[in-house]
Amino acid sequence: MKKLLYAEEQIMDIWWMRLIFLFPSLLIWSILVFQILTGTSDTSNFTLVAIGVLTLGLTLLMWNSRLKTDYYEDKIVFRFWPFHLKEKEILWSEVKAIKVVKYSPLRDYGGWGIRIGVKGNAFNVKGNLGVLLEMKKGRSTLFSTQEPKAVYEALKALKMPVTYEIE
Repeated sequence: MKKLLYAEEQIMDIWWMRLIFLFPSLLIWSILVFQILTGTSDTSNFTLVAIGVLTLGLTLLMWNSRLKTDYYEDKIVFRFWPFHLKEKEILWSEVKAIKVVKYSPLRDYGGWGIRIGVKGNAFNVKGNLGVLLEMKKGRSTLFSTQEPKAVYEALKALKMPVTYEIE
C-alpha cells in the first residue's frame, strides 16, 4: 500500500434522524410498561419485548454507524460500519475524474447511508459535501466529507484531474 494522503472518519449524528429512530423504541417500551402496570394485554408481552428489542437495536445500529475513508496514492479504502464487515477499495486506475462537490442527499441519492441509485452509489453520513468519483466504466461513487478543502488539497497530489466545485 502506498502513502496515505488523507483519512477521515464520520459518525452519523443527524439529530432529527436519531429522534425518528428513537421514537418507535420509546413508544413500544412505554406500551409494554403500561400494559404490565395496568394488567391489560392487548398484545402479548413477548411480542412487545421482541419489537422493542428490534427497534432499540436498529436505533443503536444507526447511532453507531460510521464511515471511514482513507485516501492513498494508489486507491481509496473505505468502510461503512457496521454494514461493511471488511474494508472495500477503489483503485485510482478505475477512476476517470475526482470532484469535490456539494450535493443534495435527499434529491440526488434518496437520503443518507449506503445508497445505490440512478446517479450512482453514495456513502453519505451527514451534510451535503462529498468527493465524487467518476468511474471509467460509467457509474459514479460519492463519499460524504466534512472537510472538503482538506480532502481536495490532499488529492491534488494524485496524477489525475481533481476539481473543487463548491462555491
